[in-house]
Amino acid sequence: AKRSDGKWGPRKIFQSPGVYKKAGSAEDWLAVNSGNGWAGEYLSIVTMPMPAQPFAWEPEVDGMVEFFTTANVRIDLECRLGAVAGPLLARGPAIAITAFQNQWIPRVLSRAAEETISVPTSSSTIVPKNTAVNIFLIARKIETTAQTRLETRKERAYLRVRPIPVPV
Repeated sequence: AKRSDGKWGPRKIFQSPGVYKKAGSAEDWLAVNSGNGWAGEYLSIVTMPMPAQPFAWEPEVDGMVEFFTTANVRIDLECRLGAVAGPLLARGPAIAITAFQNQWIPRVLSRAAEETISVPTSSSTIVPKNTAVNIFLIARKIETTAQTRLETRKERAYLRVRPIPVPV
């Protein structure tokens, strides 16, 4: 393997320990109801604590939550690292069609990024080895300040995080 010093030689290879999961039925998973006239930017749905890993790693995230809005307001599902405004891991974009308001519509996370990098080990979403971190799942209002009511439901909701080792 190519080591961090740039030379070739033996190096310990790490594998992902598997997938950490949280279901919408978890006690700390919120069934959000903003009430009428919500003018905020985001609402927190759940925080997933990730234990320290013995290697540097990047979160590979999958998930789904159903949203209900009362106005034609685009609200995305987002997964962020370390803080609600931290680096973007994944996004579940909303459908901006008025025919879908006042209905439960799923937001499915797709892996995403807010940066362009040419070296995979330089990303802001890499967690240093032996570091615990929180992953935040939030609903974020996009491109508007309009007021609406936002609800989420716990049924069928989930979040899955796989720590992918990164050679640094």
